[in-house]
Amino acid sequence: MKGFGHKCSYLAIAAGLAFILIMGFSNQGILKAETVHAEEAVEFEDRTESEAADTVTQVDTYYWLMHTENLSGIVQTLGHMAIDDGAGMTYIIKEERPTGVSENIAVPTIDGKWAVPINLRTEPTGDYDSEAAEDALRRAQTFADAGSQLKWDPERWPPLKNVIVHQEYTSPYPITCSSFVGQVLAGFDFSHTTYVEDENTLVGDYVDFGAPTDSFSWQAWRLAKWLTTESSQTDVWLNDPDNPQYQKGDILFFSKQDPEGNDTTGKYYGNIFHTAIYLGDGRIIHSHDKENAENYPGVVVEELDSYLQSKLSFVARPKYTDYQKPTLSPVTAGDRTVSGQAQPNIKVTVAFADGSAVETVSDNAGHYRAEVPETVVINENDEITVYSTNAAQNKSEKNTVRAVPKAADDGN
Repeated sequence: MKGFGHKCSYLAIAAGLAFILIMGFSNQGILKAETVHAEEAVEFEDRTESEAADTVTQVDTYYWLMHTENLSGIVQTLGHMAIDDGAGMTYIIKEERPTGVSENIAVPTIDGKWAVPINLRTEPTGDYDSEAAEDALRRAQTFADAGSQLKWDPERWPPLKNVIVHQEYTSPYPITCSSFVGQVLAGFDFSHTTYVEDENTLVGDYVDFGAPTDSFSWQAWRLAKWLTTESSQTDVWLNDPDNPQYQKGDILFFSKQDPEGNDTTGKYYGNIFHTAIYLGDGRIIHSHDKENAENYPGVVVEELDSYLQSKLSFVARPKYTDYQKPTLSPVTAGDRTVSGQAQPNIKVTVAFADGSAVETVSDNAGHYRAEVPETVVINENDEITVYSTNAAQNKSEKNTVRAVPKAADDGN
């Protein structure tokens, strides 16, 4: 094992494809102070608002946090990579290098000091959905079961990118730590991705990324930042080694100084270099490289060893959207409308035997109704197919019914 350096994150192939969804970290109140000595935390929290404002220094981004001399006290960044990108954080400047989790996520400054994030929560706030977690773990296991069909590879595109993998590449197919976790979060299992099929298909509860997943730049730190700043989609906290709060199905993120090689500290959100899914009982499922192991599986189940335990920083508990394959009510030959049930407020596509299709949107209760096109006549035994498409443009499994004969006219 190569220490889980930059090799476990999917490298962006082209900057133009990067689509980083980052919203409102500093305003979300995410995480509680753990990285400050208790006396300092109390002292800071007891200050009046005006007193605190007088002592806070603001800088634009991580770059200026690292390159501004003579910083002291409390410092706030207005964004991570750009002002108002939503990922600004609050730090306390320390003269000495911190230890433990604080060291892993701290940012060194140009004059030898350390900026340590503060006001970080160390426990989840929401409920634990055991059914959604088990569903995610079921999907995750299918990638491990694929064995040597998958291999850790940051140079080729995984199914989350706009490519039909099994047509573009030969086995073993590429996967990385973040693209593995991303596929599980997106609601896929191995057999319903372009590793096997010609399109990705939802088969379980999913995190709605809100945009096409193929435009997302799949790296562990980018995934962590998105999950953190999209507060409606996840519950994120800083791991407390003395009182860990993670459970089965939670997403673990790992941080270290220089996460992606020399001089990368601070550039990547939380210094994150790796991600995994917690299985319970001290085990994780993840993707990483292994030196001198040609047939090493792309996804493996392993113990959460002492090295990764020492690097565990953030924990994310996704809030999944319940998956529901749409249904189609019985269809009779000659019908001019079709209807059924789907997830609420989701795009529904109804396809007819001649190859034509219509789209509609389900209502708040999940009901949908679609008009049959004027050029279409539904005949006995015609197949009508329905599927839904979420905001990330991922399709559900399909449901198909055959049209039944029209009831005979009894002449009355």
